[in-house]
Amino acid sequence: MRLSLNKPPPPGTLLQLLDRSQQVVGLLSVADADPHGVVANLVQVDRPGIRVGSGFSVVASKLTKGLGR
Repeated sequence: MRLSLNKPPPPGTLLQLLDRSQQVVGLLSVADADPHGVVANLVQVDRPGIRVGSGFSVVASKLTKGLGR
């Protein structure tokens, strides 16, 4: 999945995927960054069947540092 972020995080950073109502729907792991944006992989789905679109957002916080282990 390609993301447009204001600051590219280092590879391995975990990001929560939020829907339009700011509910967590999944977890992404940053794989790489290039001039076109950040590439992240979906590593956890909390709401199967949801369609991800441009209205979704991602967030990293102290809480995501302990997730995915």
